Amino acid sequence: MALGEKKDIASTDEWFEAHIYYVPEGDKDIRANLMIYYILNWASRDFLNKPRNLMVILTKLPGRGSEFARVLLSLVSRGFNVLLVLPQHDIASEELLRDADSIFICTFKFDSSMYQKLQGPPIFTSKPYSSLNKPRTAVFWDIDDYPIPQDIEPNCIYQNLKSALEDKGYTNDMLIWAYVDKISFSGDLLDKYDKSKIYFLAGGDKNARHNRMMNDISLWVLDTHVDIAAPPNVIVISNNIEGDVKTNGIRPRIIDLIFTLYGLSARGYYAFLVQPNQLAPELSQTSEWPGHLFDVGNVIGRKPFKKKKPKKPKTSEPTTCDDGPKTGDLVVIDNSPLLVEPIKRVDGAKTGVFWDIDDSPLPKDLDPQSIYQKFESALEEREYYGEMTIWAYAGNMMFSDELVDEYRKANINFLHEGDKNARHNMMIHDILLWMWQTPLKYPTESNVIVISNNIPSDVDLIKSLKFSAGIGFCNLLVQPDAFPAPKKPETSEWPGYLLDGGKPVGRIRYLSAA
Repeated sequence: MALGEKKDIASTDEWFEAHIYYVPEGDKDIRANLMIYYILNWASRDFLNKPRNLMVILTKLPGRGSEFARVLLSLVSRGFNVLLVLPQHDIASEELLRDADSIFICTFKFDSSMYQKLQGPPIFTSKPYSSLNKPRTAVFWDIDDYPIPQDIEPNCIYQNLKSALEDKGYTNDMLIWAYVDKISFSGDLLDKYDKSKIYFLAGGDKNARHNRMMNDISLWVLDTHVDIAAPPNVIVISNNIEGDVKTNGIRPRIIDLIFTLYGLSARGYYAFLVQPNQLAPELSQTSEWPGHLFDVGNVIGRKPFKKKKPKKPKTSEPTTCDDGPKTGDLVVIDNSPLLVEPIKRVDGAKTGVFWDIDDSPLPKDLDPQSIYQKFESALEEREYYGEMTIWAYAGNMMFSDELVDEYRKANINFLHEGDKNARHNMMIHDILLWMWQTPLKYPTESNVIVISNNIPSDVDLIKSLKFSAGIGFCNLLVQPDAFPAPKKPETSEWPGYLLDGGKPVGRIRYLSAA
């Protein structure tokens, strides 16, 4: 992945053949955020217990207080080998890529000792979160949007939050990340917060805090596998960023946050978003804290199971730190089934098919197993190999629960999601989440197949496909309205004519000789 300010450099087929994808972006801060975005998506793959090596080429060292250095250090703590390539002067920079020796002499291993030598204060105000903790419930809290109560001890804050989340059905071990512009606490109080599993990250405006929060969610996902018996929970407490605030170059930050949570929900996580500006001011610091806060929260995707707890008698006594009763019957508060199973890790190549069935309906005269087998065979004939999973997006679900279950058994998962824009947004995030769990294995590559008519103004889908191509995936975009279909698409010609009308996105595939 190469990022630069020159707009006239095009990522041509020659670049793609060399596995180089160039992203033109003039703003240096946006480039840094984009690079972090690409690095975390790459880091989220399944490396199958193989070495995880990352090389970053920069013109100068990042500051110790920069988000860039913090993310690199977080990857080092997770077992990644991180190398920084830093030319010592302009001449070395010009000659850097001409031979391996010039790269070698400018390469340094990035680790905790090198991090300490960087200039500037660290971002971590308290003890950095260690991936060894592996909390199953993660709270990401912008305390500039909703301040921490000043009259409650840190341990009580933690216990009250944990108890209130359990009331909503979000159980498991919990850690809290607290994001703030400036710290106003003493060192002794910060130490108490640290011991109470509340970790502070200070510095930066609203946009910087949201970028940091998004990166920490991605890092937490690296450490947190999905367990259907005890799904992990991601809780976000933050007001939304409006569209006029500078984004990181991907899309407006509000869309990043909400649709990331939707994507995690679709993959087996429980997600809960609390926007404190929806809370009445007179309720913000009452004896019911933090119950009123979570009452204005929104479940993103599916709802968790909830434990009944006896009602506590109202009292004027100070808030205690006990967790409250834990007994009670399990009550399902959402009867809607989860339509997709969490992605399973698979060794070898994989093929992900993302299919808008409102644009190209499923054949009515084929059963689910036959649809899957015919589609898999047609892809293999065109040399798209690998275990295949299909995600089918629909504006209106017209199938019975029994038929949906048959499709699920055939590895065809349905997602019911509103209008065209909503389906495209969900598809984009599902593609990125699928890439997190999909290993690249050469010479047989993993594949992304998209079947959908394009929205003319929506370039995010194309950008996502070009990005996946740039890191080694083979992509095929099929636009059903771009070519004539047979009068009876359910005949034996299906789905060959559909795939033949598709076009590779980002890279040129070279099929083997017949």
